Amino acid sequence: MLKLFRRYLVWVQNSVFEGELTDSQFMELQLEAKKLMQQEDGVIFYRLQEERYAERTVLGIEKGETQPLSLKVVSLPESLFSFSAV
Repeated sequence: MLKLFRRYLVWVQNSVFEGELTDSQFMELQLEAKKLMQQEDGVIFYRLQEERYAERTVLGIEKGETQPLSLKVVSLPESLFSFSAV
């Protein structure tokens, strides 16, 4: 699952990914993830469509790649997504 999500998003830390996806990329990611999921797996996607609703705060050491999160308001089909495994 890690390799799949790294193809589409930026790894932040411990099964958390973030980045921008088109609607078609998001659909592809979901389909591929469903194929790889085990019965006990779960995936949560957060869709942020406006920059004013997105705030990112890191406490302690950030484990992922040290890239600033650049948020921008984009017209569909571009959207911002975040992933967290449960």
